[in-house]
Amino acid sequence: MKSIAYLEHAFELDLIPRLRTLPIDAVPLWGGMNAPQVVEHLNMALGLSSGKYQVPLTTPEDKVEKLKKISLHSERPLPRDFTNPVLPKIPEPDPSKSMQERVNELQQTYELFKEIHETNPRAALHMHNLFGHLTYHEWLWFHYKHFCHHMAQFNLIPYVERFDLD
Repeated sequence: MKSIAYLEHAFELDLIPRLRTLPIDAVPLWGGMNAPQVVEHLNMALGLSSGKYQVPLTTPEDKVEKLKKISLHSERPLPRDFTNPVLPKIPEPDPSKSMQERVNELQQTYELFKEIHETNPRAALHMHNLFGHLTYHEWLWFHYKHFCHHMAQFNLIPYVERFDLD
């Protein structure tokens, strides 16, 4: 995993600002979500890590650590067309909101996630349905991989086969 400082820097100075350039009518290279749906989807995932949504563990407990090692802690990106069984396959964002408003909400959710983890890190171990309770660092890494996955889907960044871990 990349360091916390690297990941926070990436969110604040690259990933979220780059999402601001995503046109509302952008056509994805793969997948069934449009641009507003992807921003809503990313916002929902951030909501999981800040405790806004509660989800059950869907991975058998004896498989969680192995799945974390193979998928989360690795340099592998998220696979194309992966769906999470606890999130809506196609979210229904508020049609009255502009892309700017959607990304502003996403940024606020990111800032809340960061604040919760800074103020009370032990109480902020929220459940990911596949990987169990995650630390702030693990959640940041998951969100980084998740954002990169969807940004590559809309050609905002190149799709990578492996993350370069320094």
